[in-house]
Amino acid sequence: MKKLEQIVADFFNEDIKKISENTSQKDIEKWDSLNSLLLINEIEKEYNITISIDDIIEINNILDIKNILKKHNLEI
Repeated sequence: MKKLEQIVADFFNEDIKKISENTSQKDIEKWDSLNSLLLINEIEKEYNITISIDDIIEINNILDIKNILKKHNLEI
């Protein structure tokens, strides 16, 4: 799903080629706890959903975000 990868790349000002399902906080220097919440906010706005605190706590990489989107019945 390139849309999510593009959101992440744009948010962190990274090359989309560096973003994959396995991309995590350790791969992106700017991906700290504050930016994690701001990224989730961007994703919520883009997909018009609300992500629960429990789900947010479980996010370790892009695949985790995709799985959350699937829980919201979004096409992945």
